[in-house]
Amino acid sequence: MIAFQIVYSPIKAFERLKTADVVYLGTFLMLVRWSTTAVTTVYNMYLQHSPMLFSPPFGIDQDVYRYYEIFWYGLYGLLIIAAIAFALYGVARFLYHAPGVTLRRVYGLVTISFFAPWLPSVPGDYLLLLTVNAEPAYLVPFHIAILIWECCLVGFGFMHMFKMSLSRSLFLGFVTGGVFVAMGALLIR
Repeated sequence: MIAFQIVYSPIKAFERLKTADVVYLGTFLMLVRWSTTAVTTVYNMYLQHSPMLFSPPFGIDQDVYRYYEIFWYGLYGLLIIAAIAFALYGVARFLYHAPGVTLRRVYGLVTISFFAPWLPSVPGDYLLLLTVNAEPAYLVPFHIAILIWECCLVGFGFMHMFKMSLSRSLFLGFVTGGVFVAMGALLIR
């Protein structure tokens, strides 16, 4: 499956992504990713009263915020992925004038690139919950490493799929990470 092939053979995966329409598969994989995180990691963080990186806004109680986070986490995750795809499409299409860039192909690239690297975070988060109660000092570097992997895949995908230069592809990888961190900082604690 292309979602796993991107890890062990990214060039072949990007070659397939050039012609395949994976919008529905990508959306399904993102639903799996974000809802699995909500019902495993976020739910267990709620039960164990894990500390938050940032206090909830408007003086909302931490337990109440974490409880509601379980329910809207999946939808907000889909919104983050859509925002990344729109930002990358805008930069690649209108700033770089890259030929062949469509929103569907960019969305497919982003969703496929953000699935397989996330898989280690499920047992990793659970292990961090059991050992250090998901202390942000341990949880944040772990997730930053996964995000860097995902951003590198997206950048490499732009380089291979759309024949972009290394510098432009790296910039698009940074855009990916910037949008993810900015939107994650708004609501995810």
